[in-house]
Amino acid sequence: MSSGSRPINISDNELRAMLAIPGFMNGLDRDGALFKTLEQFHAAELITAAGSDEEMQSVTDEDEDMNHTPVSSPELRPFEAHPSSSPDGFFNRTIDGLQRPSTPRHSMSIDSSPDSFLYRAAGSSSPPVPPAFQNLDHIAQSIQGGGDGRDEDDEEDDEDEGDGDEDDRMFGSAGGGADRDDDDEEEAGGGNGDGDDEDEDDEEDDDYAPGTETDDDDDDDDDDDYVPGGVAIPPPGGKPPCPRKGKDAKNSKGKGARARAVMQAEWHLIEGGGNQRVPHKAAHLLNNMANVSHARLDRFVEAILSVASDPGEIISSTASIQALAIQRAYDRCQRSKEVGVAAQFYYMVSAAEVVLFCQQYHETFSAPTSKLKVSKVYRALRSELPAGASVDQVVDLRRFRHLHTRGLKYLSIIAGVGICGLVIVAGLQLKAFVDAMQVPVPRKFADVVRAPATGSEFIRPIKGRIIPAILHVQTTMVAVWRLPQVFRGFQMLSTLAETDDMIRLVRFKDFKIEDRNQQLWNPVLSLSVSAQRVIDTSTAWTQVPAGSSFKLPPAEPRSFPPIKHIQTNYNRDLPSNRKHPVPSNRAQADAWTEDQRTLADEAKVPSNFEHLQSLLSEHYGEDGARKDRDAYISIPAHVSGDVLRLDNSDGTLLVFVCRAMEDWLRINLFQTLQISLADTAAIMNINTAEEHMEFFSYLVWHFSIYNRHATTGKDAPPGINPEKWERIGVKTNWSQMLPYNSSDMREFQELYLRLQVVLQDFFEWCEETFHHYLPDEMREMQISIENLPGFHWSPTAPFAGLVININCLTQGHRDRDLRLCMVSALGDYVGGELCFYEQGLVIPLRSGDLVIFRSSETTHFNLHFQGRRASLVFHTDKELRVFDETENHWGSSLY
Repeated sequence: MSSGSRPINISDNELRAMLAIPGFMNGLDRDGALFKTLEQFHAAELITAAGSDEEMQSVTDEDEDMNHTPVSSPELRPFEAHPSSSPDGFFNRTIDGLQRPSTPRHSMSIDSSPDSFLYRAAGSSSPPVPPAFQNLDHIAQSIQGGGDGRDEDDEEDDEDEGDGDEDDRMFGSAGGGADRDDDDEEEAGGGNGDGDDEDEDDEEDDDYAPGTETDDDDDDDDDDDYVPGGVAIPPPGGKPPCPRKGKDAKNSKGKGARARAVMQAEWHLIEGGGNQRVPHKAAHLLNNMANVSHARLDRFVEAILSVASDPGEIISSTASIQALAIQRAYDRCQRSKEVGVAAQFYYMVSAAEVVLFCQQYHETFSAPTSKLKVSKVYRALRSELPAGASVDQVVDLRRFRHLHTRGLKYLSIIAGVGICGLVIVAGLQLKAFVDAMQVPVPRKFADVVRAPATGSEFIRPIKGRIIPAILHVQTTMVAVWRLPQVFRGFQMLSTLAETDDMIRLVRFKDFKIEDRNQQLWNPVLSLSVSAQRVIDTSTAWTQVPAGSSFKLPPAEPRSFPPIKHIQTNYNRDLPSNRKHPVPSNRAQADAWTEDQRTLADEAKVPSNFEHLQSLLSEHYGEDGARKDRDAYISIPAHVSGDVLRLDNSDGTLLVFVCRAMEDWLRINLFQTLQISLADTAAIMNINTAEEHMEFFSYLVWHFSIYNRHATTGKDAPPGINPEKWERIGVKTNWSQMLPYNSSDMREFQELYLRLQVVLQDFFEWCEETFHHYLPDEMREMQISIENLPGFHWSPTAPFAGLVININCLTQGHRDRDLRLCMVSALGDYVGGELCFYEQGLVIPLRSGDLVIFRSSETTHFNLHFQGRRASLVFHTDKELRVFDETENHWGSSLY
């Protein structure tokens, strides 16, 4: 080592990140373009190329071994540096009040001699910095505390392999709008940074290729800003990232070539294989059903077939009164348990029948089942049947959709193991487990149990346990499933073969279910017994004594306060209003946002509603643009009243504000969220005005459905099962052929299910409010989720996704949401107003207030706040429209 060397602390994660950079260990451009040092990293030298054994002598043995192995990882993309004012800030910083532990660090000696590959700090005559690597701080940030900046295709490739520490994945970065105050998204990067309108974006949808993103721009390589599993780091002078592919970043043109290469790849059938992934819950269900004794199966059958029977007197009259009381109480418990098993079984069968008859009823509209819309069937039913006086129509539709989704899951179980399988599910009390599954999981269960792949670990439990169990239940019950009415020629189903024939006529809006392995299932398929009993949901409970009926008086219908309406002169189609105003340079974008926050803080506050009308009439010029780009108007609650709607000059919605949530719901909402998150994260008091924004991060969860980077079937043979095919020479991403769930929906499924329960009243209130005040916009948004695979039901309908932000402060940005997004702020805080730049509006939000606006064409940000603040964002991925229109070109393969 030269005399100019001195030690520098390097963390384990930094070393691994350096080694993962393509070409790093081979020496990047040793002839000239070596790495320049950065003042921000200890004002010292940085490693620029592979060191010799002597240069790496102080590294631990484990990392020393890594240094001799060149690592090539096309998934890790290089990125540019971002100035940092604190060298150790990324290692010992507080994130939303959560103290992150220090990372163990090694001491590394750096050779600063001019002949080495290492250069001094300030004043060094270092060659230009290659774009591959500049700032170790940002590697550490992306690995130790960065936000969820992964591309969706990267995320899906790793969906079952783990994405690293889940705490790290939840953090979003405030600077550069990596996540947004009230509108966050699963994916970082991409988007149309030059302010093109949505129509131009629409034309790019056809450029999608398997596992790739569109080539939206020809002049930017910002694809280099992304680090798998870490935060998206924008370069100086580059576009800041947007988690929803919004208009503050650009797509990579490098992926366009990759997309074209993939599109040219041919499809071929995989012999004896295909997509072998089995969801964990499907495997658990199979495992549970494979471990039931015949004695327990008998008890299940008895419970279902003896719903209305009288247990009678068990203990003789010679028993003591105390013993008799105990025995009868015990018998009632057992009887209740049996009734519970029967109730679950008949519920699942009835829900399956709802789906069958909905599909048959839809044919009366002279429309193919492929165009089935659950809401259309529901409205037709309501027009023929008398509506309940005390049941709100919107809530009832939610319940109907919910039941329809569950019925499809139960039909998938029937497709796999027949109606006898539902007996086992009910007996094992697994109905709730099935209900909690994501829509594709039960169908995958059916595939696995019908035809396990050669060499699969599931062959033995299916052959040795499940098939004998189904055979035992069928021979014990000797029952026929009688449908209340004929379904496409079927009404009496007594064998598994007849059930399979019926299932082929059911539309799941998914890829074809595997054909059953006839040899494996021969013991059940060849069984011939005469049915002695009938399973008929229409008569199952007729013998149960009804007793005296008791009904509560009908609840009072929910009241909706009157709406105030203002037509503005704002022109949403004006080119200057469509152009994205935020500078592409991150530092400049931060400064721009802070300047706008200063101006928004000085917004004019009208004294009453008439004054607001007057201010808005003078706010926009004849061309529909804001007259004074520095002028903002605030719309506080005492001016807007309970409900306010502002329209654009063309009559479309500009913004909708509702402050009419009932107090009983509003007062508990934030505490409900806080308790739900208690075992995952704490919501801390902060003052964002005092935070160093380069270190500021916040928590975010994305419970959304996406259709980005879809593997399309444009050039695939028609009618194939794509899960049995692959492209020659390229990786086939089966998981993104159809719209898919975000990684957070899988990783934090328990939290997601918990929130669905505790926030159900809030979700229903939001949907009812949307439906009552904005019926036209409601129908437009509803279309996008009507055509999801498996007729997926969204708890946040009519939106397909929910984003939860904790203590969020963002840079000005736009998003790629479909049409509208809906936002509700929660917490005990001061400040945090939502601001719209083009319209020059400031919307103060108290906890529980609701805002609906066009996030894809409105540059929005929020003001600094103090306290604890969360926001719930309802949104729909813009690319779901592509599936709604084209079904990703897999229409001939969907059944």
